[in-house]
Amino acid sequence: MRAEDIITTDEDAAEDRTPTGVQLMTRKVQRDAIQQELNDLRSALCHTLGKYHSEPGPQGITIISVLSDQEIFSEIRRLRLIAESIEQQSPQP
Repeated sequence: MRAEDIITTDEDAAEDRTPTGVQLMTRKVQRDAIQQELNDLRSALCHTLGKYHSEPGPQGITIISVLSDQEIFSEIRRLRLIAESIEQQSPQP
């Protein structure tokens, strides 16, 4: 490919610089940041709960599968029931 074969237009770039375009891009960046934060939280919860599965992936990358939100809440509920059961069985001073 030669540089002469590349066609560029300024129309798309100009649309992104309008106030609406800037707002939309800002919202997209914020949404992506929130989504990444939620994904990090899910991963941390699954790691803390010991409920994740890692396996070798392509090109030496490790793939970690985490639980869904519902599965995380179910696991927390299960652990709370165990803790409450142990508390009830413990002798009270």
